[in-house]
Amino acid sequence: MEFQSPEFFLLLLGIIPLAIFYLRNNLKMSSLTFSSLEKVRRLPVSRGVNLRHLVFIFRILALVMLAAALARPQTGRKNAMVQSEGIDIMLCLDISDSMKGEDFLPDNRLEAAKNVIISFIKKRKNDRIGLAVFGSESFLQCPLTHDHGVLLDFLSRVNFHPS
Repeated sequence: MEFQSPEFFLLLLGIIPLAIFYLRNNLKMSSLTFSSLEKVRRLPVSRGVNLRHLVFIFRILALVMLAAALARPQTGRKNAMVQSEGIDIMLCLDISDSMKGEDFLPDNRLEAAKNVIISFIKKRKNDRIGLAVFGSESFLQCPLTHDHGVLLDFLSRVNFHPS
């Protein structure tokens, strides 16, 4: 993982003075003078005493996450310039109800067409290929790309338009 603006992690240095200030002011033991411990034993026990530091911890975590978000974490593949001798091919696939016909058993027409397209794509190593689907409306499923793995992924998601 890379960060586009790692300088924002310098904001985390500001947490140190905040923590020191908090520790100095909030961890001191408070004392009250009682004439008898009997009165202290009768006081109700507060759950907030145990959770009082939780708010500060959440604030520190929020600052850490803010610094990480501002640093803009980046992951994934890098763009690369590709020179090839191929051509641009735009495939159009019918997803209308007529493709539900089972002429190509055990598959329907759509699955048979998808299988033909898959074998076609695998043979076209240097070409940019895209995919559009149409039924009652048309959609660009995948723009022209050299990344045939992405194209095959988009093709696998093609199905009939829900009624």
